[in-house]
Amino acid sequence: MEHSMVRWTPGDSTDAAGNPSGDKDAMATAEERMAILRMIEQGKISAEDGARLLAALGGRKQAAPPPPASGATTRGEVFDTSRGLRIRVYDLVNNQAKVNVSVPVGLFRLIQRFIPASAGVDLAQIEQAIESGAIGRIVEVVDNEGGTRVEIGIE
Repeated sequence: MEHSMVRWTPGDSTDAAGNPSGDKDAMATAEERMAILRMIEQGKISAEDGARLLAALGGRKQAAPPPPASGATTRGEVFDTSRGLRIRVYDLVNNQAKVNVSVPVGLFRLIQRFIPASAGVDLAQIEQAIESGAIGRIVEVVDNEGGTRVEIGIE
C-alpha cells in the first residue's frame, strides 16, 4: 500500500489541496474535508494525521475529547495499575492460597456490576474503602461448605 504524506499548516499560501489560498483564515470547503477523509479511509494517511489536517483546515487546534459520562470508567482508569485489589482464595484444609491475583481498581469498577449478590461480598464496602484511600485487607468471606476463605484487600 502506498502512503503519501500531506502537510499543510495555517498560514501557508496554499490550501491542503495545493491551491492558492486567498484568505488564510477561510474555512476549508467540504470537498477538502472529504478528500482528507478519503485518504484516511484508503490508508494513505493515519487517522491521527487526518485529524491534524482537519483541525488545521478549520484553523483551530484539536479539541480535547469530551469528559466521560458521570459514573463511566475510562480506558485509562481500567488499566491504571497504581492501585489494585488483591484477591486471595485459600483452601481451608491446608490454608494454601489457590488464587492470588491483583486487579486494577478501574477494572474492578468496570466489572463489579457482574458480581452477583449471592457471592456474599459487600461491593459497597469495597467501593467505600477505595474512595477513602484505605490500604490493606478490607473484606474476608469464609465458605465452610466450599472449604474456602476469600480475602480482598487494597494495595
